Amino acid sequence: MICGNARKILYLADRLEAASPPRLEADAHLHSCPDCQAFFADEEALKEFIRRRSPRQPIPAHLREKVLEQISEDEASPLVSNRRTRRKRVRGALAAVATGVSLVVGIIGYTALTDDRQERFVAGLIEDHLRFRPGASEIRSSRFEQVEAWFAGKVDFAVQAPRFEQSELLGGRLCYLDGKKGAWLFYRKQGALLSFFIFDGTDITVAHLRRRASGEQKFGLGVAKGQRFILWKDQGLVYALVSDLREDDLVRLASDIISPRSL
Repeated sequence: MICGNARKILYLADRLEAASPPRLEADAHLHSCPDCQAFFADEEALKEFIRRRSPRQPIPAHLREKVLEQISEDEASPLVSNRRTRRKRVRGALAAVATGVSLVVGIIGYTALTDDRQERFVAGLIEDHLRFRPGASEIRSSRFEQVEAWFAGKVDFAVQAPRFEQSELLGGRLCYLDGKKGAWLFYRKQGALLSFFIFDGTDITVAHLRRRASGEQKFGLGVAKGQRFILWKDQGLVYALVSDLREDDLVRLASDIISPRSL
C-alpha cells in the first residue's frame, strides 16, 4: 500500500471496522513507514496547538457577583414587593452584566479573529483539494501559457503557473474561500495530486502556523485530513501548496516558486 492511500484510510479509520482488510493493511503500513508516522505526528501536534490557542473563557467572577448582589438587594427591598417589578430590576442587572460580558468576549474575539480566519482558510484549501476530480477543472490543459492566459481578467492578479520538475500540469479553475476569489491550479507529481492556490492575502495571516525556513525563506506548514499544506505571503498575495507529498518535497517546490519576504 502506498503512503497516500494508507493516510486516507487511517484518516477515515473511525468509519471503518478495526478488522476490515483496508484498515489492517493501512495499520501495517503505518507501523513500518517512518514517513507516515511523522506525518500523523505532525497532524496531532497541529491539533494540540489549535486546542491551546482556543481556551474556554469563564465569565469573570466580578460580573457573576454583580448579578447576585442585585438579585439579593431586590429580594430584600421593601420597595420592590411585586414580582413584575422585581423581574424588571433583575433583567436590568442581567442586561448590564451581559454588556460587560460582551465587552470581554469582544476583546477575546478580536484577538482570536485572525486565528479563526486562518483556520477557515486552511480548512477551505484542504476541502477543495480533497474534492478535486479529474475533469472538474474549468480549463483542462497542460500548456502553461494557455492556463495562465485563461485566468487573465478573472482574478485581480497575474497568474504564473509554476514549472515543477517531474510533474504534469492538469489545468486550473477559479475557487472561492472565505469570501475571496482565487486561482487554483492542479498538477500530478509522483502519482500524487498537487494543488497550487493564489489569493489576495491582505487580511489573511499565516503567522500562527508551524514555521520552517529554507535559506532566507520562511513558510507556514501543517497537516489536516491526511494532507500536508504549506503557505506563504508575498507582495499582498498568499500562496499555498496542498498534497500528500512529503514535507521536504513541498518546501522544495515552494522555494522554487517565489521568495517569501515575511509571514
